[in-house]
This record gives sequence, C-alpha cells and structure tokens, in this order.
Amino acid sequence: MLIRQHLSSFYQKVDAYRGVSSIEDELIRRNFLVVFEEDQFCGILTPADLIRSPRKLVIDCLTKKECLDSQENILYAWTQMCNSHSSALPVFENGNFIGIIEKTTIVSALGEKIEQLDTQSLVSQQVKNEFINSLSHEIRTPLNGILGFINILAEMDLSKSDEKYREYADLVTTNADSFLLMMNDLIELSLTHSGEKPSLHWETVPIAKIFSELQDIFRQKTSMKKKQLVLLAKTPKPSLCILTDGEKLKHILYHLLDNAIKFAEAESQILFGIKKATDSLITFFVTSSGKPISNSDKQQIFELFNKSGLGHLKTEGLGIGLTVAKHFVESLYGTIELIAGENTNTFCFSIPRYHVN
Repeated sequence: MLIRQHLSSFYQKVDAYRGVSSIEDELIRRNFLVVFEEDQFCGILTPADLIRSPRKLVIDCLTKKECLDSQENILYAWTQMCNSHSSALPVFENGNFIGIIEKTTIVSALGEKIEQLDTQSLVSQQVKNEFINSLSHEIRTPLNGILGFINILAEMDLSKSDEKYREYADLVTTNADSFLLMMNDLIELSLTHSGEKPSLHWETVPIAKIFSELQDIFRQKTSMKKKQLVLLAKTPKPSLCILTDGEKLKHILYHLLDNAIKFAEAESQILFGIKKATDSLITFFVTSSGKPISNSDKQQIFELFNKSGLGHLKTEGLGIGLTVAKHFVESLYGTIELIAGENTNTFCFSIPRYHVN
C-alpha cells in the first residue's frame, strides 16, 4: 500500500508573500494551504502556524513539517502524521515535490484494507465480540477526555490561568496520544495478519534520549494514577547508541512500561534500563514489584487480547500491548521473555546492536 496512488491532485495553493490576515477564514475552513513561491514548493500552512505568527506574511508563518517519500507505505505516512499532528503532508519523489497526501485519504484507505482483512481473520467470533466491546469502551474513554478538556480550554481566560492551561493542555495531549497509539497498534496488527511485513526505518539512536522521552511521558501517567508509583531509569551513557528502528524500540519500551504501571500495586517501584550491552547485542529490561505471574499465565502472556493473571480485576486496555511489543521485537530480529522473581516481574528483550540484513 504505497502512498503514491493516494496523492491528492486537488489542494488549495497560496502565494508565499500573501498577507496572512487576508486568508485567515480560508485557512481555518480548509485546514491547510499549500504554499508556493512562483512554481517552487515552500511548505504547508496550518491554523497552528497562524496562531504562532498571526498577521504576518505567509512565508514568515511556516514551521517545519514532516515530508514523505512517494515509496513510503500508508502505515508509515499515518505514523508521521500522528507524530507531527498534521492533517496533510507533502510528498517528494527524487527530491521533487509531487503532491499532498491527506489524513482523511489515509484513514479511508486503511478502512478499506481492514474490511478486506475481516474475511481473513484468524480470531474466533467470540474473541472478536469481546474485542469489539472492549474497543468501543477504550475509544470512548480517551475521546471523552479530549473533548471535555478542549471545551474547558475554549472557555478559559488564559491571561489568568496560564498554569491551569498548561495542566489541561497536558491532559488533552496525553489522551490524544493514547488514542493514536492504540489506533496505530490496531492498524499494525491488521497489516500483520494480512501477511504484510512491517516497514523498518534504520537509524542511529541514542538510547539515553529514548529513556528521557519515556520518563517525561510516564511521569504524567503515574501522577494521574491513584497509586504512589516510582518510575526509575538506569540511564546509559549518552554515547551508547544502537542502529535500529528508533520508533519501534520506543514503542516496545512504551508498552512494557504501560503494562507495568497498569498492573502495579500501590506504592510500588518500576525500574527500566539496559541489562547487558555487548558489541553485537543489547538487552533491555522493565521490572515491576508485585505478585509474580504464574508459569501457566506466562505461556499466554503475549497472546492477542490476553489479560492473564488479573483474576477478577478489570483493567484498562485492549490486551494487545504485549502482543505488539513482541511483534516489534521480532521484527527487529530480537527475542523477548518474562522472568518472574520472588516479588517481581521482569520483561527482558534483546535486539542486535547493528542493522541485520
């Protein structure tokens, strides 16, 4: 599913040196405008740019946007749009601008793909029904959080409530990111069941940077829980890097940490970091204190829609996080396991330090 076939040939253009004040209504109505200087592509202008630099020339308001290559697949385009919070991105081929792809087009294409996969599903009807019921609840919960706080922000006098504004904005962002992550997981699993191989983007990744980003994300998550959780990271040296798909590595650690926080007992500690690093292999770990998972539950902990070892507890989530984590570890040519200690549960995964051909 390459993005080239989904390029939009109809998009509103605007001259780079036109005044923003003269196109405010048009920009808000259309959501984005493609900026050209004569026939040269300059970028995409969005309402967010207008907020940052009101009433200036269009060229002065442009902020850097992600761009896509025509040979990228739909799932990668969707991920880039989610990461950049953009409704459209420019597409290049051999360094030349060739068009725009919009989020609505991607959603439509993915929807058609998922419908095709429905007849090829490997899951029983009973599990499907349980999944759909859970999905309905899990989509409504973050969306209600997003919409509720957006309404509050709209009514706020920001000049008097800067601190509260930041708090609400963080809550909106957290809920939105949770929703987008869940949708990415569903799409990834759907494509996997269709037989498509994951798209990998190899890069040199500073591990300390990923750890720092995860700590920022989960610092807020733990503060929102009615538990006194302590999240600690054994941060490696800044010079320690790995040649891998950085987004997938971060995604794996995100799910393992998210899983640990969901099932952690009150006033417990969660530790993550690097267990071992050699010239050829790096082993990561996430350890949480609490009742160890039994041997029988360990056998099915990575299965789709599984919530093993929870007894009568009702927990948030679809039961796909560990499945996705295992899938990504294996796509990076690695292995993952669960080690149950006396009062701890530790997930360890090892991946090559350098790109495997």
